[in-house]
This record gives sequence, structure tokens and C-alpha cells, in this order.
Amino acid sequence: MDSFSDKALEKNYFFSNRDLTKLFIPLIIEQGLEFLVGLIASIMVSRVGEAAVSGVSLVEFLMALFISIFAAFATGGGIVAGQYLGDRDTKNANKAVNQLVKFTLFFSLGITVLIFAIKPFILSHLFGSITPEVHAQADRYFNIVALSTPFIALYNSGAAIFRTLNKSRLPMNIMLVMNGLNIVMGVSLIYGCGWGVEGVAVPILLSRVGAMLLVLWFAHHIKSDLTLGNFLKEKVDWQMIKKVLGIGLPFGFENGMFFLGRLIVLSVVSLFGTAAIAANSVGGTIIMFQGLPGISIVLGLAVVISKCVGAGDYEQAEYYKRKVAVLFI
Repeated sequence: MDSFSDKALEKNYFFSNRDLTKLFIPLIIEQGLEFLVGLIASIMVSRVGEAAVSGVSLVEFLMALFISIFAAFATGGGIVAGQYLGDRDTKNANKAVNQLVKFTLFFSLGITVLIFAIKPFILSHLFGSITPEVHAQADRYFNIVALSTPFIALYNSGAAIFRTLNKSRLPMNIMLVMNGLNIVMGVSLIYGCGWGVEGVAVPILLSRVGAMLLVLWFAHHIKSDLTLGNFLKEKVDWQMIKKVLGIGLPFGFENGMFFLGRLIVLSVVSLFGTAAIAANSVGGTIIMFQGLPGISIVLGLAVVISKCVGAGDYEQAEYYKRKVAVLFI
């Protein structure tokens, strides 16, 4: 362990033990909060009935798939920006994050349109054999929550900027605040106003809109080497987008396969009835938290390694790969 102590950082290493802790711990918490939304929704909507729990859980499984893909795309942009920062090329680093956010905006809007276009297939075939009551509850919840797709995608892109700057505590705080508001609104609408699945869907949509606005606002106003400019007016740079997608697409495909596999299992479970769907969905959501530390560490380590590679210091990249494996895994 002596080789991994802070004394080793006298060689101008990029990250101290404290820096790594500041990056990874908030990142683990943030990712947990992001996926906690689905579990909270299932718990709150249990008052409405078993069919409502099943419907909400089914849609949240699908949303978890898209969240993981967009997080991977954002990581691709963060890695490219990190490489430029490691090479002290702040101009291209800023271009990378602006191109990332611009591409994410239009791509996520396209995905949202596609989701609604294939909604009948998703509810009737992808989820397998579900009762008409579960189908109706899932459809009502889907119509609202699917609208949050562009907002959660843009939030992840904004959060990637702060991870690259080793300021992952800010996205964590944003998720804490938004989850708190989500719970307060959900309890008020379900228990106070007597709403059904809409009582959890509307707060989720509003909290994701709020999280996106906050993270992009801070990214635009932060005083650092990496800031978000007026990305809507910036000309599309396909070469830069190609670099981002070159990393983000394989990463997103890998993450997506994990969640797609869970959806396939869920379609089989649906053959056993509403109670089985509810039990599998809630239990699967809880079990998913076991893998969150590993997912979060991979996201953070990508940022660390990218800066080392950008600086051309592959020895340091290898050092951090081994160090993180010892300290966090």
C-alpha cells in the first residue's frame, strides 16, 4: 500500500487520495440517487394497488436502460474533454463538451419520438403477457415519464463536465435536492390529492427538468478550464462528435446489453401474473444497487485515465488503474 500513498504524488501525479475520494464517493451517491427514483415511485404508488406497482416498475426498467445509455454517451464526451485537458488544450476540451451537449439534445429528442412511436410494441410485446389493468397503468405512467428522456440525457451530459473537473459533489447535491422535492411532491399528490400513477410520474418529470436546468446553469457559469458555452449557436463539428461517439457508443452498447437482458427476463416473469411482475421489479431494483458502486467507479476511472492519456503519461494511467482497484474494489 505504500506505493499508493500520497507520498507517491510528489512525482506530479494528477490525483491525490483526497482527489480520488472527492470524485468517487459523490459519484456513487449520485448514481444511486438517479436509480433510486424508480424504487421510490414503486413504494409510493403501492397505495394505488398491485397493478399500479407493476405498471410503474415495468416502465422504470425501460427508463433505466436509457439512463445507462445516456450516461455512457456523457462519459464518452467527458473522456475526450479529459484527454484535451491533460494535454492542456482547453479550447478543444470546451468544444468537446459543447458538441456533446448539442448532440445529446437532438439525439435524445429523436429517441423520445421513437419511444412514443413504438410504445404499442413495448407495452404489448416487450413486456410480455400483462393484464389489461397493468397495461393501462403502465401506459398512463409511460406517457408522462417518457417525456423526461431528453432532460435526464442532458443532465448526464452536464454532470459529465463536473466529473471531468473532479467536482462530482455538485451533481450529487443536485440529485439530493431533486429527489427530496420528488418525494415531497409525490406524497402530496398521492396521499393528499388522491392521484394514481400520475402522482409519481409528474414529480419525476419535474424533478428531472429541474436537475437538468441546474446542472447546465452551473456548467455555464462555472469559472474553470471547462465551461459550457452557448452550445445551440455553436456549429456542429462532426469530427469532434465522431470522437465522442467512438468512445460513448461501445460503452453505451455494453451498458445497454445488461439492462436489455433484464427486460428480457422481465418479459418471461410477466407470464406468471401481476404479483410476480411486482415482486420481480421491486426486488430487481433493490438488487441493482449492488452493482452501482462498480458502475460509478468505472465512470470515475474513465475520467482519471483520460487525463493521464491526454498528457501522454501512460505509466501514470496504469498507476491509477491499479490504485483504484486496490482502494475501491
